[in-house]
Amino acid sequence: MCAQGTCSDESLTAVVTNVTTGCSEDLAGIGFSVSQDDIASTIMPLVQKVYPVAREVSCLKNDTTNQLCAVQTITDLESIVGTLSTSDFSFLNLMNDVEQLVAAGADDLACTGCVQEAFSIARDAFPDIVANADSTVSGVCGEDFLAGSSASEGVSQTAVDGVFAATSQNDTNGGSTWHAISGPILAPVSIVAYFLL
Repeated sequence: MCAQGTCSDESLTAVVTNVTTGCSEDLAGIGFSVSQDDIASTIMPLVQKVYPVAREVSCLKNDTTNQLCAVQTITDLESIVGTLSTSDFSFLNLMNDVEQLVAAGADDLACTGCVQEAFSIARDAFPDIVANADSTVSGVCGEDFLAGSSASEGVSQTAVDGVFAATSQNDTNGGSTWHAISGPILAPVSIVAYFLL
C-alpha cells in the first residue's frame, strides 16, 4: 500500500462498486444496502476524501524504531487496554482508549510523534470533525501537541507519491497480461468501508 502510488478515483470507484454489488447479500445481512445512485452521490465522494488520509496515516513510520506508526501505536495501546477489536477503531472509541491510557498514566504512549503526526494529517483533512477532539487532546497531550511541536520529529512518510498504474507485460505467446496490486486499493478502502458500516 505504501510502496505504490495512490489509487485513482476510477480504481476506487471500481473497487467500491464491485464490493457493494458482489457482496450485496452479505452487506444487506448487516443492514447495509446501497443503490448505484448512493454509490455515486454519497459513498464515492466520501471514499475519495477518506482514502488518501487513511493511506497517509497508515504509511507513517517511526524512524527510531523503523516500524510503521500504526503497528507501533496499536501495540502500545493493546499493552494498556487489552486486545483491540474492530469496534475499537471508530474515532470515538479511539478517544476513549486515549483517555484510558491517560488514566493508566500512559499519556507518553498516547502523545507520541506518531499520534501527533496522524492527528495533524486528520486535522488538516477534516478540520470541522477533528477540531471536536481538540480540548480532549490538549488536555491529554498539552497545547504544544496541537500546535505541531517537535514531538513529531523522527516520524516520516513512507507513502509513495503519484497514482498507481497497472502495467502491461508481454507473455511468451505475444499477448499482454495485466498485473495489478490489490493491496494499495483494498487496505485503505477496507478502512473506509469499516467506517461507513
